[in-house]
This record gives sequence, structure tokens and C-alpha cells, in this order.
Amino acid sequence: LANSLSSMGEMLEARRLQENVLEGRKRVLGEDHPHTLSAIKSFRSTLEVMGEVEKAAQLSQDFYRLLPLCLRKMSSSIRGEDLEVHDALGLLEVVLV
Repeated sequence: LANSLSSMGEMLEARRLQENVLEGRKRVLGEDHPHTLSAIKSFRSTLEVMGEVEKAAQLSQDFYRLLPLCLRKMSSSIRGEDLEVHDALGLLEVVLV
């Protein structure tokens, strides 16, 4: 929905929605979850388009700080057989794409 709002030029509404999604994912999933990292990337992109470069830069720093934690967590889940390999690869794609 936020991407659609953004493409329609509704940047303030897209920003608000992405910020809410990010905060919700942090609260529910944790900050190092792949879906939270994906939300960080989306929100960062919107902020860059809006010219909020300092906030976008902070989110980039957060993303790269959290990425190794996310990958370690995914790796231990695979070793613990809580997560199938194809599921882990799908989550990795969400984070990196």
C-alpha cells in the first residue's frame, strides 16, 4: 500500500504508513527479523525521495548493523532445523532485494 501511495505522489501518507509498519515489525518480530529489515529499506527509500537524507542515512546504518545479526539468527535456525533451507533463502531474498 505504501508503495502505491508513493507512486501516486502521496509521499507523506506513504511515509506515515511505512514508519508505522517499521515500528510494528520491530515490536512484534524484533529489529533483526528479515521482514523488519525489509521495512527499514522501504522506509529509507521513501525518506531519500523526500529529501530526509539524515534520517535515511541513520536507517542505512541500522540496516547494515542489523544484517549480520539477522543472518546469524537465520543460520542458527537452519542448523536447528526450525527453518527449512528454502524458507531461509526466501527470507534472505526479502532482506537483500
